[in-house]
Amino acid sequence: MKQNGLTFYDVILVYNKWGDGWQGFTLEELTQLVNTGQCIYYVTMVFMQYGVLLAIRNRRVSILQSNPLWGPRKNLIVPLGMIGTMLIAVTNLYGPGLQSVFSTTPIPAMFWGPPFGFALAILTVDEVRKLIVRTYPKSIIAKMAW
Repeated sequence: MKQNGLTFYDVILVYNKWGDGWQGFTLEELTQLVNTGQCIYYVTMVFMQYGVLLAIRNRRVSILQSNPLWGPRKNLIVPLGMIGTMLIAVTNLYGPGLQSVFSTTPIPAMFWGPPFGFALAILTVDEVRKLIVRTYPKSIIAKMAW
């Protein structure tokens, strides 16, 4: 919304003010902005679930030791599921018939990057937690972890 001249405080708690002519936007333009924001949120949730999925595969073992692609803990269903959910997300966003059904819009390219960072942050925080649990198994962190 900031690219269109709206700040967080312009949008938060507007309730019944949101209508035709609000902040110089038509109702169709406002609807387009909301749909784009919802689609960005949807893609962010899909990618964040990737971070969660890879993080919770084990309680204590690192992702480097329990890689889903090879090794003793190989599980090819995990990457196939990740690819499948991405295909569903892209179909929902860019499918010509589905855009009118779900009120989705293609999202700008600049908003495809941050979800990767969020997923990586989730995975990194959980890897640090696992490292602390392995290093200090009697610590309060280890007791709170599981």
